[in-house]
Amino acid sequence: MLSTAQKVVNDPMSVVRFARTMTKRADYRLGRDVFGHSNKLSSSLAGNLAIKRAQLSGSNGQSSIQSEARRLREAGIAELGQPYDQSTISEIKSRFDEIIGEKSYTYTRGANGTDYSFGIDSTTFDLAEEFPAVANVVTSDILEVLHGYYGTWTKPIRVNMWRNHHVPPEVVESSEVFSNYWHTDPHTTDHVKLFVYLTDVDENNGPFHAVSTADSLSITNDYKRSRDGVPNGRVRAEAREIHKFTGPAGSAALCNTNTNLHRAGIPAEGNHRDLLQVVFAPSSEPLGDDWIEDRESYAFEGSDHDGLRRLFRY
Repeated sequence: MLSTAQKVVNDPMSVVRFARTMTKRADYRLGRDVFGHSNKLSSSLAGNLAIKRAQLSGSNGQSSIQSEARRLREAGIAELGQPYDQSTISEIKSRFDEIIGEKSYTYTRGANGTDYSFGIDSTTFDLAEEFPAVANVVTSDILEVLHGYYGTWTKPIRVNMWRNHHVPPEVVESSEVFSNYWHTDPHTTDHVKLFVYLTDVDENNGPFHAVSTADSLSITNDYKRSRDGVPNGRVRAEAREIHKFTGPAGSAALCNTNTNLHRAGIPAEGNHRDLLQVVFAPSSEPLGDDWIEDRESYAFEGSDHDGLRRLFRY
């Protein structure tokens, strides 16, 4: 048999791969031990520092800690009921129906040559021009909940919309199609997502699923998404409660998807689900009424994997 030294000589990249694996494992382990998050130490540290920086940069406003903010802090997810006028949802949905098939805007997700999900995001279109009613989605009430959660102001940094269709069971078992395996997002932990349904959603429409921060932490030790994230696998067996977000069009919920295991549900055959998502980050100043006019502020490619980059990006 080859000695360790000979193996290193024959395949020096194996040492690099081993070091990366061990570093990644240590990063996640320390994140769990230090912050109590099912995310990396680097992501949690950068997220906490980003919040502290925003708090210290001028947020003197005091916001009452509403029950929704408290739930978001304690459990990582909070439902908000139906906070919108239905005309706002109808206007967004109408334009979404018109634009979702246009190739210049739409990206798809699927498997085996079949597309099951169609989406658009604010890196490819101007919200103020295409979806001005999205300005009415970021209400003062939601900003107050987020202020209570962060202890500072907040701002949208990205907007996405999706239409998910039914996926055959055999495809679900063999591959992940549209974030339908249980996972936590790999980004810095200061980002919170607002989910707004554009269609009525019940069990047949593939609702958003999530488990609490505490349950996520207890489950994700030695967790591998491709192995443990299948819908009927480890999370279903070990979670004390699986939260399924259902409700009529206009229903809204907040979730920190970087600390909480979550997944997209699979619509039953003949059904689909339309969703609007806004990603928020802490801010050192109040959000202006005309925020939707500043396209650069909400057209980020996504929340950062690199913690250091996050601190200097916005």
